[in-house]
Amino acid sequence: MEGLLNASDNKMELKDAINLSDLRESSEAMFELKKGEIQNDSELQDLEGGDRWNHEDFKNLYNDIAFDNDIITMPYAEQALNMTDISGDGGVRKIKVRSGQGPLVPSDAVVQVHYTGFFEFADEPFDSSRLRGEVFKFRLRKDMVIPGWVIAVTTMQVGELSRFLISPEYGFGDFGCPPRIPQSITALFEIELLSFVEDAGIEDYFQMTEEEKSQIPFDQILKIANMEKSFGTEFFNAKKIRKSYNKYRLALLVLDEYVTCNSEEERQIQGLRLLVLLNMALCCLRLNNATKAITYCQKALAIDKNNAKAFYRLGQAYQMLGKYDEAVTNLKLAQKLRPTDPNVSQQLQKLHSDVLQYKEDEKAMYKKMFCQTTKKSQSSLFPSNRENMVQESDEKVVEVSEEFKENVNKYLKNFLSDNCRSECPMPASSMTVAEIAYVLEMVDDMKLTAVQTGSGENIQIEIRKNRNNTSNNRRVKKRETVWR
Repeated sequence: MEGLLNASDNKMELKDAINLSDLRESSEAMFELKKGEIQNDSELQDLEGGDRWNHEDFKNLYNDIAFDNDIITMPYAEQALNMTDISGDGGVRKIKVRSGQGPLVPSDAVVQVHYTGFFEFADEPFDSSRLRGEVFKFRLRKDMVIPGWVIAVTTMQVGELSRFLISPEYGFGDFGCPPRIPQSITALFEIELLSFVEDAGIEDYFQMTEEEKSQIPFDQILKIANMEKSFGTEFFNAKKIRKSYNKYRLALLVLDEYVTCNSEEERQIQGLRLLVLLNMALCCLRLNNATKAITYCQKALAIDKNNAKAFYRLGQAYQMLGKYDEAVTNLKLAQKLRPTDPNVSQQLQKLHSDVLQYKEDEKAMYKKMFCQTTKKSQSSLFPSNRENMVQESDEKVVEVSEEFKENVNKYLKNFLSDNCRSECPMPASSMTVAEIAYVLEMVDDMKLTAVQTGSGENIQIEIRKNRNNTSNNRRVKKRETVWR
């Protein structure tokens, strides 16, 4: 439906040109679309996917949502009697279901709405943003939505819920869009206005030159950033975390590019930046990207060094990385700032329990894993040439016991299934070359990454999860030296 309301959303090319003279002389024409993909802005596409709906999915969701029975059963001619003519010719009629507040929507504003569209006597809507669970955002212009929507939405206030009866002349025209939109069809829309922002160049900002951006007034910069932030919050509440992150990222970009003129502007910019950074950190935690979450938390603390929420999320991020000392430090700082916050206390209790359990499991696992290991000198364990190591491991593969293999597999599988950890250490100083090679082989098979840390008797193989666990290449790194 968004594609039908938003005429400029998708553009398709015809394979052959249409002769306008022939079209004027005939009531119909045949044409073929040029093969190829519809071109869309891919930057803000939902990388999690899953927002295409078939008829059965739509119908099942509709059955779970109740609509006013009058919308479905009452003839449109009868409903029109109780409506106000807002177009002057009866083409667009309105009845208010719930009042809103504030000013009316100005022309050319960017708005966010929920809507549901019905055809007369149909037993279900032909489309609904509510059923999709996603707010519809658009610029209020005739070339962006059907003309009836421009007239309808400009009569609304934020929070208002109204119904509009829109004739074909103000809707989908005489031809409609078969089979979904019949010819010459009158449509009834129930629209809820969630928010709007006056035209502040929000759609054009990211195509502007630096000079053009510098001419935008400060209050409009705040409007642009706040609008992107509000979109991010809408996506987050709809559990579309990647879309949410992208919107927060755009809001941060707007704020970072603006050059403040005085201390008051700087105060407002930094205050909004703080909120956006904290939201971005939360998105990264939900996306299991603890490293980025740490970066955004640290930037937030550079603005407000006593921000409890930043310390709390920083502690969560370090816990995900298995850096329990740093996690405890930051969570305790959050608790000091917010001693009555139950979330912080619960997280600390969970962390304490996890650390104790992790140490017990790790101790037992290491005891089993390395009890039969033959110690080797460091020169034989880590040859300078990776090929020599692999060759030696092939020759001594018999040294790897079945018990060692079983324990390594169990250890790695437990780590892989633990959503709270993205890294885990594995002491390597007592392993033979063959045993190290076997560990690396298992790491590769499970699509993990092995990083060498420490040296001498303190050398370890740090096992890390790859993003989405999709990499097929094993990367074995040292701090400054890479195993190859």
